[in-house]
Parts: sequence; C-alpha cells; structure tokens
Amino acid sequence: MAQVFLSYAHEDLPRVRSLVTSLEAEGYSVWWDRALQPGESFEATIDREIQAAQCVVVVWSYSSVNSQWVKNEALEGLDRDVLVPISIDEIRLPVAFKQQQCANFKNWPQAVDPNEYRKFLSVLDRVLNADSAEELRELKGINHMRSSGRQRYRRRRDYLLPATIIIAATILLAAISLLTQDRVELAKVTPRLTIVPFASGNTPDGQFYADSMTREVIQRFSQFEDLELIQVGGLWNLDLTSIPLNIMQTESDYALSGDVVVSEGNVNLSVQLKDLASNSLIWQTVYSDSSDNIFELQKKLVFGVLGKLNLASGDHLEMANLKSISPDKTAYREYLRGIDLLRRGEQHHILSAIKRFETATMIDPNFSVAYAAMCRAYLERYRISNATEEFDMAQKNCRQALHLNERQSDVQLAQAELYRTSGETDLARYHYTKLLELDARSAEANMGLADIFAQEGNYQSAEALYLKATQLRPSYWKAQNQLGSFYFRHGLYFQAIESYLRVTQLTTANATALNNLGAAQYYAGHFDQAYQSWLKASQFSTNSAAYSNMGTALYYAKRFDEALQQFETAVKMDSNDHRLWGNIGDILRFTAQDEQHAQDAYQQAIRLAEKNLTINPTNSATNSRLAVYYAAIGDQENAESQIEKFQNNNGTDFNVLYDLAVATSLLGQLASSSHYIDMAREAGYPQVLLDSDPQFQDKDVL
Repeated sequence: MAQVFLSYAHEDLPRVRSLVTSLEAEGYSVWWDRALQPGESFEATIDREIQAAQCVVVVWSYSSVNSQWVKNEALEGLDRDVLVPISIDEIRLPVAFKQQQCANFKNWPQAVDPNEYRKFLSVLDRVLNADSAEELRELKGINHMRSSGRQRYRRRRDYLLPATIIIAATILLAAISLLTQDRVELAKVTPRLTIVPFASGNTPDGQFYADSMTREVIQRFSQFEDLELIQVGGLWNLDLTSIPLNIMQTESDYALSGDVVVSEGNVNLSVQLKDLASNSLIWQTVYSDSSDNIFELQKKLVFGVLGKLNLASGDHLEMANLKSISPDKTAYREYLRGIDLLRRGEQHHILSAIKRFETATMIDPNFSVAYAAMCRAYLERYRISNATEEFDMAQKNCRQALHLNERQSDVQLAQAELYRTSGETDLARYHYTKLLELDARSAEANMGLADIFAQEGNYQSAEALYLKATQLRPSYWKAQNQLGSFYFRHGLYFQAIESYLRVTQLTTANATALNNLGAAQYYAGHFDQAYQSWLKASQFSTNSAAYSNMGTALYYAKRFDEALQQFETAVKMDSNDHRLWGNIGDILRFTAQDEQHAQDAYQQAIRLAEKNLTINPTNSATNSRLAVYYAAIGDQENAESQIEKFQNNNGTDFNVLYDLAVATSLLGQLASSSHYIDMAREAGYPQVLLDSDPQFQDKDVL
C-alpha cells in the first residue's frame, strides 16, 4: 500500500501529474486514481487505499473546491489527522478546512518557491513519522523546475528610480531608455476579456437574441489579436452556469455582461464593463436597433468596448475586421435561429435547425457558414439514426461550404467532423490542424484530435486534449460529455459519472446527458440510479436511446417481456438503427416464442449494419455487432469473417470484445468466447454485468 493518497479534481490532471512525479522523486510512494485498473470497483478501491494510506494530500484548486468527491476524501484525512493540503490556485478554502495550514503552490508546475516546497515536505514527513528529525534535504523533485523564490508575478512591472541625486548623463540616458522600453512593454500588455452570457427577460424571443448576441460577440472579439478573449461559452452550448467571480478575477482583466429586452420589433441591449481586479464598473451604456439589424447592434457594442480598452485605433476601426458572415440580414437571422435550435441537441430541434439553414442558403447562396452548420446538423442526425442518407446530405453541404470559403473556421470544423465520422482520420487531422491555425483556442479542434488519438491508442495525449477542451470552455457541455465518454470507454466509470454529472449541471432537459449518465451508473453497478436517469431522459425527449437503455436494464433483470416492449418502442422511433433490431432479436431468441420474428429482426439489423459500413468500413462497433447478428442466424462463414477482422487489433474497446465473446459463444466456440471475455474484463468490462448476462448463463465461459 502507498504512503500517500492523493486527492484532486480531474480537470487539474496535467498539473497534478507533475506533482506525483516530484513526490516519487523524493522517495514517497503515491496512490492516485491513475493507478486504478479498468473495470475495478472505484469506490471500494478508493476506500481501501485511503484507509491504508498514512497520509492524505489534497490538491485544492478552482475545480476541486467544488468537487464533493475531493471534499469527502479530504474529510477522511482530516478525521484521521493525516491531511496535508496544498493549493495550486488562489481560492477560498471550503469552510471545514480553513483551519488547516495550506502550502501555496499557485504557480505549479511552471515555478515553485523552494522554501514553500521544503515546508510542505517537512509537514509530510511529520505526518508519516512523528518522530522524524527535520533535516536539510536535497530537493530532488523540483531540480528541473524554475524557482519562484519571492518574486511577485504582475502583469505590469515596478520601476526602481536611482537613489543618488547626482547622476552621470550617460546613466541618466540609459535609465530614460529603460523606462521608455518598459513603457513599450506595458503598452503591449494584452488585455484579457471575459464575455458573461447575456441575460434576457425569459421570453422566447429575448432568450434567442441574448444567446445569439453572446455567441456572435464572442466570434467578433476573437478576430482581434491585441485582445485575449477568455471564453466561457461555446458555439454549441446549451444553458450556461454562472461563472464565479474569483475564477474570472484570476483568468481575466475585464468582464462584459449585458441584458437584452425585445420590444415592438426593437432589440435593446444594456451592457456593463467591469474591471475585475477592483470589481468596479468602468462603463455602461444602452444600445438599441431594429431586430433586422442585429449585426449592426453587435458592431456598435464591439467598437464601444474596444474604445474603453484603448484598442479603438488603426486597423481596429476598419470595417473589414467586422464583416458579416452574410450580407443579407434575413439570411443571417435565419442562420442564428438555426444555431439556436441546433445547440439544443435533440432530434426535433436538429430537423428544425436544418430547415432554418436551408432557408438561409436559399436567400444567400454564398453563405458558407450556413452550409457548414447544415453539414454538422446532418452529421448529428446520422450519429443518432445511423441513416446513410443523413451522411450523404452532410457530405453534400460540407463540399459546398468548402468550395465557397475554406478560410472560415466553421467550415474547417465541419469538414474535419465529416472525415472523422467516415473514419478518414488523416484527413480529419489535417482539417482540425487547419482549424487551429484559424482559431488557436478552438475547443472543438482539441476534442476532435483527442478522439483521433484515443482511436489510435495514444490515451495519455487524448486525455490531455479532452481536459484542455474543458479548460478552454468550462461551460461547454459537449467538452465535458466527450471527456466522460473517454473515461467510460476505458472502464473508469467513477470519472465518467463525474463528467456526465457536470453535463447535466450545464444543460437543462438534455436527454443525451441523462442517457450517458445512466450508462455510466449502470456499468458502475448503480442500477437504481441508472434506471432513474434513463426514466428522466425519456420524460425530456422522444429519443429512442432512453427506451433502448431501459430495455437493456430490464433485459439484464431477465424481465424479457417488458424489455421487448421498450425495444419495440425505441425501434418505432428510429427504425434505421441496427442495434435496436439486434436487441429485439436477442429478446425473441431468449424467450423462444417467435423464432421467425427473431430471424427477421436479425436480418434487418444485418442490412442496416452493412449499409453503415459503406460509409465507414473500419467502424469496429458495427463490425463486431455484425458478427453477433450473423452468428445468431447460424451464418458461421460470415460471422467468422467478421471476427477475423479483429485478430490483430490491440487495445480494442471492451464492448467490441464483449460482442466477439457473444458471437463465438453462439457459434459454439466456447474456448474462444472465454478468451474474449477475459480480454473484455481486462479492458474494463464490469464483472457485475457478466454475472447477470443471459447470454452466458448456461455456458461455462465465465
């Protein structure tokens, strides 16, 4: 067992990883959740390790002070009087821990005060061994790091005037020169601006204009190199949570907020600009214009803010810097309406969004960004339905967008997502890279590249990029969702639950988020919580996934008739998903009440799966399911052909390995089935599901 149990928030992983390296270099043994094996019971392991550890080191940060898991682990250390806290951000500690002396590592890992680090090690040694004598030790863990000593980190430099009155002319000139140089450096300091989501009067029109104004103003300010935009939202956000003042004060210099009121065809925007260092209001005004002139309203606001930040000169005032993405006001408004619908993420919203984008492109046939948005909307529909017609439409709109303007970041993003969906990862990587050239802070580019790294087995790089995306856009629900999905695929269900819970906090009435949360809870063995999450998802949306998930829960409970009802409801909603037909086939096979109906369901699943493979022939999940379908209807030749595709595939997803175990079991190849089950377990497939699985109840493969 390790000496030190390390408690931290997963958003801080890049900074915490170097702390673990430093502690191990000092000779301490450290347990942290990176040591957790896929599929291992997280809560049981945490409890065992924290009880066995001689010391609990908690890393306080903006993220961890809001994590109930971290606070619970810290309380365990506090109760046993073995807690050693450090802070890596300037934060207000939770009330229960304010009496604890906290080591200040605020510049970690870029720099560290050796004295502060040495004091931290001394406290650590005393907790581990109360009788240990304090000695001056070599600090092996920070030899490679820059010493911060007593430096004060400021955005503006202090100036020291000469103490003597009589100064030689040359020294005076040199001093003047240095001061001038410092003033130049000061002038080059880039102000950091945070856009707080604009508020509205809660009317549908007011909310639409407030959300649209927030997104579009972020886009406008991002065009100026002399302004650092600290983004707190993304193009595809749902509802945004408020941003704590202490976080904004550390990350940003100024905050722009506003209230939108729509009245008699006019949009009235009341805005405030705050200096975060002093938390004082430095500017406020009201802009008003016709709802047809929303772009002009944005432009007035942007120029007003630039003026208050002393940036409204030279190129900043050239109208070319703020060209509308469409010269037609009606087309632009239709596009904004489409984006507003698309960000909600449910099927009926996506279809309505496509109609808005179609109208926008009919009005303005050169509207490249609208074509790109339409491409992404069709890709969303394809991911939900697996209907190849949706992918074909996405491809058509992406090509048109690229033809019209390849220098638009939205166009590059749509193209990258199209290629990633079709499995052409090299081309996807190319377009994500082009996107980063146009927008270095793109969370979507980081998420897309992370997906590619994960697919290639480079999990450490993938995780780092997923985390970077959540840091770039803290309230971007899709970034948290993809991070959760990454953890889920690797059997780290506790971390997945944590990420999915954040998604449900960032969004309202989001069936996708609740379905994912339910899946993570289910795989973690929290069946009651999972069922409740899925039931809630079904209340928010007519999405087939919720009914399919509830059917799966009933299937594992061997309540086959009820499970069949859920799957049949799901397939009525989405008849193009091969997985739903396969589930119906499985249920009918187990009940043995309608063999022909089961065969028909499997045949339909095969047709749909093969159709999907025409788009992405390398999709491992579809190929492995196809092996199960063929095996279920007794087509041994085709089933084995599918299984052979995975013979040299290392690092395969545990769900794929599970499918291969089912397929070989149906073929009567029990030794192979047992082998794939062992591999699935190793990759993170939960033992609790294997023990309850009807597929293996009568076969000696577990």
